[in-house]
Amino acid sequence: MNAWLRGVGFVLGLSPASLAQAATYVDLGWDYKRGDFGTGIAQTLQAGSVGLTHVAGGWAVSAVVPWWRLENGGGSVSGLGDALTSVSRIQWHEGWSFGAGATLKWLSGDSDRGLGTGAADWSVQGALGRDLGRATRLLAQAGYTFAGGGYRDFGNWGLGLFHHRGRLGLSLAYVRRGASLDGLPPGEDLGLTLYRDLGGRWLGRMGAVKGLNEGSPDLALGMGLSCRL
Repeated sequence: MNAWLRGVGFVLGLSPASLAQAATYVDLGWDYKRGDFGTGIAQTLQAGSVGLTHVAGGWAVSAVVPWWRLENGGGSVSGLGDALTSVSRIQWHEGWSFGAGATLKWLSGDSDRGLGTGAADWSVQGALGRDLGRATRLLAQAGYTFAGGGYRDFGNWGLGLFHHRGRLGLSLAYVRRGASLDGLPPGEDLGLTLYRDLGGRWLGRMGAVKGLNEGSPDLALGMGLSCRL
């Protein structure tokens, strides 16, 4: 997951009171994707990641470092992937929440082995949230990625609903993104994520994504555990 989307999605799920207090969160994640992504070559991708998010005064700074394992008909390869860092600003006003930020992708993955793109990318994003009653929030986001290494620049946008009841939270999100290479279809998918307050400083999540066209994974699964330091 894009580091900025993870950070802003997490922060917009917090209350204004939570944002007023400086806090640092460490996140451990595991993600799985299966599909051909419009290439005609079936692939399986697994990623373990370590992330860090610091929230203070309406600002959020995030970093994610992944470890990839890629499998296709030609065998498998594993190693460090491209790391992501992001910064964002969140504001609240009478039931509305606003977010804007940027993400930089670093050249930490080996592009010769398929673990990175071989070029630094940066992207900008904006997000808007609206409370629908006390327990539900509507979210909208849009952004643009400036890619390097022979890849195409592309845009993305999405809509989502976040609902919380007691210690449980549930989000439903639709996301569409442009193709990063000529000849490939854009990505379009629908995702469902369940969040659980585990008590104390701990928060767990698990989710699934279903691709809606050939540019998206046939199936993606993910889970994570966050801790407030």
